[in-house]
Amino acid sequence: MLEKCSFFNYDEIQIPTVDFILATAVKIELTTMFEHLTPLEGEEKVICIQWISDKYFIGMCGQYKCCLVMSEAGGMGRHGSALVILDAIDRLQPHAVILCGIAFGLYPEHSDPSKSQVLGDVLVSTQSVIYEKRKINENEEIYRGPIAESGRNLAQAVNHFEWSWRYQRKKRRFEKGPILSGEKLVNSSEFREKLKAEFPSAIGGEMEGAGLYSAAARRNIEWLIVKAICDFAAVKGDSAHELAAKNACNFVAKFLEQPGLHAKQFGVENKENFKSGITASERNGNFEAFYKDVRQAEFSKHEKALKVTTYTMELRAKHGDNPFPKHSQELYEFYKQSYEVAKEQILSKYNDGCIRFALGKFDKTQFEETFKQEIIQIYESQEFSSVLKKNEEKGDDNPYKGLQDVYNIFKES
Repeated sequence: MLEKCSFFNYDEIQIPTVDFILATAVKIELTTMFEHLTPLEGEEKVICIQWISDKYFIGMCGQYKCCLVMSEAGGMGRHGSALVILDAIDRLQPHAVILCGIAFGLYPEHSDPSKSQVLGDVLVSTQSVIYEKRKINENEEIYRGPIAESGRNLAQAVNHFEWSWRYQRKKRRFEKGPILSGEKLVNSSEFREKLKAEFPSAIGGEMEGAGLYSAAARRNIEWLIVKAICDFAAVKGDSAHELAAKNACNFVAKFLEQPGLHAKQFGVENKENFKSGITASERNGNFEAFYKDVRQAEFSKHEKALKVTTYTMELRAKHGDNPFPKHSQELYEFYKQSYEVAKEQILSKYNDGCIRFALGKFDKTQFEETFKQEIIQIYESQEFSSVLKKNEEKGDDNPYKGLQDVYNIFKES
């Protein structure tokens, strides 16, 4: 795969805008979708642009310029689909995002004959049902999540699209419907049946759709989920991953061969390519935006830390040293997790800023005067030091390598 690419750092090339972002979350999805990319006109190879921990593979898929990118599994976290897709949207200015890969089915062959599914069946979203969000009462759970509609133009194009694959010498067509999305890696037939009972119109489930919806909704662009069944959320294994990834990616590639999916059909003006290089005024403007982002992230972290502390004190006052009731413990764990996510986000913000500083994207004097002592303090603080030191062992795979390098420079100066 990599031998078919020309590699550039983000500041070494005039970044092309694209028509579609093709988002994946595991290696088999990425490598399978990559096989459908061809070089842009005038290029000998697919372009690979490195941006911090993300790689953008840019080429043609069907009739359209596309960027292929991979997040980690799930929507949350510093490298979850929400942040990875949002960053890609901001940097490459697509008019739509297609999430492609593998999913779990809900109706194995021995279940409801009218809905029977087989491994490899392709599922296309009409909606994304974000099933995790709910209110937990003593004796009941109340679903409170959004049911998000897929992009209008993409959904219409799917309605007019013909595609099938063969299973036991018979044609099977893709299935359209609501697709469940949650952070859980489901490996329980009991939990699967619970989901089916709660969402009877759903056709399958996966882990990145909630993040896709969040990012696309924030930037007001269209999205679609195309995933094929690799298991039925029980007795998991990797045996059908290749088949499912192949079918989903074949569908996407064929879908993008049809006309009528350019920017103007989506009501979007064609955008010029990004500029290479950066002026002094742009450096100042970027620094101000970064400064605001860091302060906002810090405020969010402090707010969540205060919530954990306050809730802990309330529980201790009420229950003493006795175990917390289950619902209180779950809420406490949720607050703690939110705080940990906020800590990851602030570290990622500082890391992003350090990389841009090292690349000359910020005024050197202004950055040092504002952030030198902060970076030294945050790197050595009890709150963050254990995480940062642990990641140092990963070498070039350290997700905070930019922060580490700038800390070392500032520490020695």
